[in-house]
Amino acid sequence: MAGTAMETEGVIALADGLINSQVSSLRELDISENSISELEAAMHVAKIIAKTNLQTLRLNRNPLGDAGVCELADALGSEPCPALRSLELGSCRVGNLGATVLLRSSRRHTNSIGQHHPAVKVCIVGN
Repeated sequence: MAGTAMETEGVIALADGLINSQVSSLRELDISENSISELEAAMHVAKIIAKTNLQTLRLNRNPLGDAGVCELADALGSEPCPALRSLELGSCRVGNLGATVLLRSSRRHTNSIGQHHPAVKVCIVGN
């Protein structure tokens, strides 16, 4: 789905579809280069992370900025998402604040009963 110009409305529809269908076999999702920039879109991407068995999420070259990245970090830190292993945010306009919050939350990756999971590999090259 990379480069399909889905923007915010498309991300919302994708998140709703994935969550409502309770897809359990989705392991990788590449929604790079889709002009995803609004906080609302980042909130829905966070729901995809929390409600699926996604292992790899690629969001490269979307202008998420610190606000969007902080929303993703909140999802990593608060929702049980033990399947996620890799999050790619290359060229997403991540500043010092977003990077700091994201890296801290990826280290606190625990499930609902307090078991620790391996830290999420986060790539923020090109920011």
